[in-house]
Amino acid sequence: MSILQTISLMQVNYDLVVLEDERVPLAPSGSDYFWTTVVVMVLLALAVLLAVYLIRCNGFRKRIRELDSEGTNYLGWSLSRLKETVAELEAKKVEENFEES
Repeated sequence: MSILQTISLMQVNYDLVVLEDERVPLAPSGSDYFWTTVVVMVLLALAVLLAVYLIRCNGFRKRIRELDSEGTNYLGWSLSRLKETVAELEAKKVEENFEES
């Protein structure tokens, strides 16, 4: 038998077997944890934003304490007012340095 005959016999005897997975029903839609997850994520985001705000305020408060020798300036938690106070104190220090020199 030649090689071509052997190959043709092998192709004739070839059977194709198809395996199919059994059908599985889909999971029910809707989750009991969706709103809980949303609330937790919102609370975590608010906590991070609050932490960043307090860290920034604390930095400006520290800078005011460094610049203010009398301790009479605003040390609250309003970020915009703290920024203004730091700008005023730094401008005051610059003016004092120019007057001395």
